[in-house]
Amino acid sequence: MKRPKSVEIGGLTYKIKYVRPGSCRELRKQDTGSILQDKQTIWIDKNASDSVQLLTLLHEFLHGIAFQLYATKSLDFREHFACSVSDALLQALQSSGLLRRRFD
Repeated sequence: MKRPKSVEIGGLTYKIKYVRPGSCRELRKQDTGSILQDKQTIWIDKNASDSVQLLTLLHEFLHGIAFQLYATKSLDFREHFACSVSDALLQALQSSGLLRRRFD
């Protein structure tokens, strides 16, 4: 998978950094991804498989979208939004053939 270095979400450009979990405080050892709105940066586990990185990127992109759409909602609400929509979107893209199953 070609790893993107940045993404634009709602007019804001986010840097994407691939790091080992636990190597920085933004990505804890148990996480595969993290996003900080104020730093406009997304951290992704560089050791994760391509399919996990893809799902994690979708999840973090949706956090960026949810932050803009639902800034006044709770963190739990925005997490549920990101989890459910990223899983459904990945399934739809794969089953429609728009996203080839070239991942592990």
